[in-house]
Formats: sequence, C-alpha cells, structure tokens
Amino acid sequence: MIARNASASSFARCALVVWISAIGATASAQPRYDARLLGGSGGVAAMNESAFVVGTTTTSGQRAWVADPDFRLLPMPPGMRSSVANDINDLGQIVGAIGPSDYSVEFGGKAALWTPDGQGGYDVEILSGLQGEVASLAMALNNLGDIVGYSFGGMYRRPLLFRSGGSAIDLFSTGIFDPSDVNDRRMVVDHSFTVKRLNLNTMTAEDLGVPPGNYLATTAKSINESNQVAGLAILTSGGNCDRVAARYTDGVGWEVFSSCGQWNGAYDLNDLGDLVMRLNVAPYVRFEGLGTFQIETLINDPPVGHWYVVNSYGLAINNSRQMAVFAHNPQTGEAGAVLLTPVDLYSLSVANLVGGADAVFSIQGATPLLNQYLVYSLRGPGSTYVRQLNVTLDLARPVLFASGRADQNGAFEATVRIPRAASGRRVWFQGAEMNRTTRVVEAVVR
Repeated sequence: MIARNASASSFARCALVVWISAIGATASAQPRYDARLLGGSGGVAAMNESAFVVGTTTTSGQRAWVADPDFRLLPMPPGMRSSVANDINDLGQIVGAIGPSDYSVEFGGKAALWTPDGQGGYDVEILSGLQGEVASLAMALNNLGDIVGYSFGGMYRRPLLFRSGGSAIDLFSTGIFDPSDVNDRRMVVDHSFTVKRLNLNTMTAEDLGVPPGNYLATTAKSINESNQVAGLAILTSGGNCDRVAARYTDGVGWEVFSSCGQWNGAYDLNDLGDLVMRLNVAPYVRFEGLGTFQIETLINDPPVGHWYVVNSYGLAINNSRQMAVFAHNPQTGEAGAVLLTPVDLYSLSVANLVGGADAVFSIQGATPLLNQYLVYSLRGPGSTYVRQLNVTLDLARPVLFASGRADQNGAFEATVRIPRAASGRRVWFQGAEMNRTTRVVEAVVR
C-alpha cells in the first residue's frame, strides 16, 4: 500500500472536508506524559525549544530561576536582592528584572538580560531604559535580540524596545501599551484592550479587534512564528463569567476555545497552534487536530502518589509538545515547576481543516531525514501490516495521501487543499515511518 506513488493532491480528490472538534479526540489519540520535578515555589513563566524553563520562586522574596535542565537561581549583580524571570529564547538568553528590595522588583527594579557565559553560568546585564524612570521590566525576547517591556515613570509606564548594550526605544507612539511577547518575525503583541500587533520592521500596529458576538475586548499573552496570537476575549456581560480562551489567526480571526469563567484564558501557544489554557478550576491543553484535554489527566502517575496541576501558576508549551506547569504530589510532599514530556514524541497533528482552504498535516518527533507517510481511512480502527515499513497501521483499509522526508529536526509537513464539498463522514488519520507509527487522529467530516 505504501509503496505506490502518492501525493497530497490524490487525497484532495477524495473530496473530504474535515473538521476536528475542540474536544473531539478519542482515547486512541490521547497522548501520555511523564513528569519531572524541576523545583521552585513560584510559577512557570516560559520554556524554549530545548525544554529549558524559567520562572520566579517566592520562598524568601522574589528570585528568578532557570532549569537548564537542572534547577538553579539566576545570579544578580552586587547590591541587588530580588529578581524575576519572564522569558527565555532558544539561545538560552533570559529576560526579566532585578531590584534592590528584599522582596520585589516593583521597588526600583531594572530590566535585566541573562546570557549563558559558555561555562555553565550566566552573565547578567542591566538594560538601559528611559531617562528619569523609577523602574523597568523586560517581558519577552526573540532570537534576534529584540527585547520588549516597560519603563515606569512614577504614575505612568511606557512600552519599550530594549537592546543589549544600547539605548531603549519608546514604543508609545506606535499605539501599543502593554507588550507581552515578540516573535522572530519581529511582531509584538500587547496585553491591553483590544490586542494590538506591532511590526517592529515598519513600526506600524494593527488592532486585532474582538471575536464575532457579544465581546467587549481582547488581550494577548503569546504570539507564535505564524503570527497566531493566544490570549482571551472579554464578554460584554461582565460578572464572574466574562472571559474565554481565544486564539487569533490571520484570515480566520478570533476563535473561542472555552466556555466563560472569571479567570479563563490561553497562556501560551506553539508553532503548531497548540494552546495551554487556564479554564475555571483546571489547566487544559488544546492540541491542534487532536482535541482538548485536562493536563492532569495526561500525566502518568509516579511510583508514589499523583501529580495535581495547579491552575494559577503559569503554563508553557513548546513545539515538541512538552509542557511546563506547577504541580504538587501530596503523598511525597513534592511541589514546584514540573516538566511534562510526551512518552512518544512521534506525533501527528492537523491544522486549518477548512473547506476551500489548505489543511496542514504535521509530524513531529520523526527520525531526521527519514521518509514519512500519511494515510487515512474511512473504515475506522483496524490492523493493516505494511511490509515495506515493518509497521502495523491501526486502521482498516488505509489509503496513502502524502509522503516526504522529515527535516533535520524531525519535522514533516504536508499541505492539502480541502475542497468545499462535505459528506459528513468520519475519518481516521495516521503517520508512519520505518518501524514506527504515530497515534491515530480521529476526525469528523463537516
């Protein structure tokens, strides 16, 4: 079956218009995670593609920490007694703030950049802000050297673009107010109402507005390399059930992925479009093309006890679908930041499955440079041995629709134009390489 020549266009001729519901994944597609305790008493702030995690511990005042992979406090210059870490890039650079107060950088703190020194430690740099400022804070950075944050002038604060070794640029005139993240395309999003997306190359900002319906405002937490924005939308109804988790995509607009709640919102997203969200009483993850799951239910229990994920201490996710959360195990007495790693990193996801548009099928965790194969079935679960790959597909009568070689990072992507016609059928997808298959992704034809 796999040996014959096939392409993405052959799948398109099957006239399937597929839609993965937000919570439509079946048990066969539910991933499993192993947990590793990192440490610390405070929340998770961010994680990079190497699964290095940063945050702030509050055991005795504020102290910034990094797990790279082992947990440790970040250094501070002489005279500084508190620190926070807000973001880490793929180079291992970390931004936040340091201050002279014993307990909080809010009192005279200065924006700071930690850079790996090549010997297992970090050099720390106080970033220049605006003249006459009372305090400053760096919120996020990309891999190009752009650092965004604020300068506090007593009663007011101003959005800034910091540069290592250089002067800050005041961004107030661009129309943004509250920078929360920046990507490698030099796009900045802010936390103010409604969300603004600023292009640092042109210094022009775009207002992303609100979702259709009864919404008052939006606010952003994160932006990925496709310029998708994760955050929340605020309903006009007010009260204690006025916020929903939301994501903005160019050409689609805002999509709502939760019911309402007092603190609901998306905290982070990766380049696949996956979201980690705080929903009412528990943290959830929405895997693009797989479904939405309560994070705690995905964790394999340790030898003793159970990991309970805390809802108010930050969430992060990377492109390998690793997650960083705060959790505790009452039976062992352990608590702190926890790194969650998929038991099998070889996974298939499906994005933008809209009639008349290009759907994207993505494999992560593949063997670098090895051929990848994508199949679907209209019959459902089954068992089909493929001699050429030495694998048994979990599908009945699978049909090959795309193939190609994984890149050097173990990623493979196939773009398929989905026709507008829909038949209401259920479809099952699976990826494969030599000696290995992904989990099955079940979808419903729309």
